[in-house]
Amino acid sequence: MNASSGFDTTTIASGSASLAEALQHEALPLGADRYAGDQELGRGGWGVVIRASDRQLERDVAVKVLGAHAIGDDSLVQRFIHEGMITAQLQHPGIVPVYERGVRREDGHPFYAMKLLDGVTLEHKIRDYHCMSPGPKKQVQLHKLLRCFVDICDAIAYAHQQQVIHRDLKPANVIVGQFGETVVVDWGLAKRIGTDAEDSEQGCDSSMATLAAGTPLVSATGPLDSASLDPVETRMGTIIGTPAYMSPEQARGETDRIGPASDIYALGVMLYELLTGRTPFQADDAQTMIAKVISGDCKAPRALDRRIPGPLDSICNKAIARRPEDRYATAQQISDDISRFLAGDKVSSHRETLIESVGRASRRRPALVAATVVGATILAISASVTSVVVTRAHRAERFAKEEAWAAHAKESGMRKRAERERRWAHKHLRQVQGAADIWLNQWNVALEYYPDASPLRSDLLRQAIHHYQSLYYQLADQPQQQVEAVRCLIQIANLKWLSNDPIAAQQNYLMARDTLAAISVANTSQPRIQRERVRIAAGLVRFDLRDDVAKGAGVAADENVVALQAALDSLAEPSSQSEVDPVVESESLDALARGHLELGRALTRAATADNAVLALQHGVRWASQLARQEPTTPLQLMAELQIALADAYRLAGQDVQAAGTLGELNDRISEALQVAPGRSDWLSLRAWTLIRWGQLQQQLGQPDRAANAYYRGLVDLAAAWRLPTEELSTQESVSNDGGLRWRALADRCLAHAIDVNLERGSVGQLAWGPLLQQLLGDESQ
Repeated sequence: MNASSGFDTTTIASGSASLAEALQHEALPLGADRYAGDQELGRGGWGVVIRASDRQLERDVAVKVLGAHAIGDDSLVQRFIHEGMITAQLQHPGIVPVYERGVRREDGHPFYAMKLLDGVTLEHKIRDYHCMSPGPKKQVQLHKLLRCFVDICDAIAYAHQQQVIHRDLKPANVIVGQFGETVVVDWGLAKRIGTDAEDSEQGCDSSMATLAAGTPLVSATGPLDSASLDPVETRMGTIIGTPAYMSPEQARGETDRIGPASDIYALGVMLYELLTGRTPFQADDAQTMIAKVISGDCKAPRALDRRIPGPLDSICNKAIARRPEDRYATAQQISDDISRFLAGDKVSSHRETLIESVGRASRRRPALVAATVVGATILAISASVTSVVVTRAHRAERFAKEEAWAAHAKESGMRKRAERERRWAHKHLRQVQGAADIWLNQWNVALEYYPDASPLRSDLLRQAIHHYQSLYYQLADQPQQQVEAVRCLIQIANLKWLSNDPIAAQQNYLMARDTLAAISVANTSQPRIQRERVRIAAGLVRFDLRDDVAKGAGVAADENVVALQAALDSLAEPSSQSEVDPVVESESLDALARGHLELGRALTRAATADNAVLALQHGVRWASQLARQEPTTPLQLMAELQIALADAYRLAGQDVQAAGTLGELNDRISEALQVAPGRSDWLSLRAWTLIRWGQLQQQLGQPDRAANAYYRGLVDLAAAWRLPTEELSTQESVSNDGGLRWRALADRCLAHAIDVNLERGSVGQLAWGPLLQQLLGDESQ
């Protein structure tokens, strides 16, 4: 720097001599004498920033001094001092720290020293981003810029907490370092909130004000001619800031209304520019720009580029709302919403569509969402095809009647044709409903083990309930479709049960029972009525055995158990199994297996162990026949039957038979996992089976087998719940150090089960909490 700057070029020699040795020969330089350098880094409205060497601490710093045009202008000198004071009082990683303030000895001009920032402005970063070609690299760069934007919001939130507003936020006033550090600079227009002093101490050289460069503007609210752009003493009713980034209240010169909401608006404009490459308003002169800002009529980011994610569009639109009360309340809220977007979570200001929810979930759990989409597709196809089938049956019947009226001679032939159409429609209706039932009995149950899929599962359940209710109202008025109407009521009851609404489920079961009792057997196939009677009775028994009732009464109502037993006996008779339709036969086997499951549970709860064992053995037999006929039979049904059978054996004192049943189930699940090793619901089933089997081995005097089973079960739990665990071999001894390892793993699983219970309410994992607590409290292991 030249001699007029007040800094000489003398530096402390570097090398082997230490600072302490240097101090023996000369005193430490102080004040302006401490800094030496003349490399200009940039200049603003009233100051020049130079790179200087701190001779006292041997480091490079940035020193800001008055520009030549500001010397002698008291208002600009006051603004310079004000800027240094405000910046020094804000201590935050996102705000440049001020080291020292002073006055140069030779001319008395003020200066202050700051941290030297090596980097480029956010303005350059945004320009480079929009020059990139679309692709993965550009997406990565977008996330980096959004993380920088989060840092800016955090810094402004801190400043607002300290009762300071910036009033000139823009990409040119943000420095991004080479290691990603983001710092807000240029606090020359900053002001403390609630101060009585007006902006008379502030001024700037706005003769260079341009919309492209974004130079700050301070002028009266009148026409922006050359005179109005000269530096003026600001007062109530002045325009302060950079036109392209001003809030409407700033553009109107309402200085009494300028507050944190104005900075939040500027943050929204910065986000708008980051997303689109341009500011919300474009104009060739400041007067037109200010008029557009005041009108507040700008296009949303997605209107300019449909590739911009919807959540970011919503965040930006909320931040640049015309009215301050419609914007975010704090800068921290913007930071939180951007952070949620980057983490793949839901954004508070954005109302997601179902497609956006599925897309967001797919980025977190692609395998799960793929399975869910398959189930949803099957359900949608089922609804569409069912509607077509029913409509076609109506059309065929109406056409037959019209032709019969026109030609009585052909009446008999038309009726036969209508009957064939009705039978065809009924046959295909059962096939379509069967496809929907497969989803309800398999995929929907499996989704209980994925807590993050709870919103998707709830939405699909609501759609399924609406589908069956619509179908029921179409079938209820058709005498030939009464059994199918009853089936719709049963499915609605099952869906209400899955939706944790047992009272509504019971009401639909009772309505289905009354409707079925009114059907004439002469007009309907007897096995179909018996099959639906089993399903209704099983549903009512399950209602009686629900948890909140079991804690009080403990057993199912006698009349419901008797009705279920009678319905199962009628359906199991050889005469009722004479149907050759494979779909109908599969439905009967499924009803027999599930009916015996509920009967066995009720008898076990009533402590009639022998009868419970017999009922559940029959259920396993029917399920095995169904598995041979339908390879896609859900593993969940067989697992529930065999677990219930093991409980009945234990109640009867037959622990060896119980252990054998659980061992057989473990082998069955392991075979299934070889085909689909990533199924979390099957891993959880096997873990449940192994731990129960371990309890039996412990009671049978086999502690080593029990401990090994506990360990293997907990490993399956950790894999099912995606818990971070070290690699542990299931073949290692679980005594001594091995026991400590499985106990530590149990601690993790228990903590996860408790978290799920408190935060997510996952039905599939809540039952593990008491069992894990029992294992951890057992000192014998």
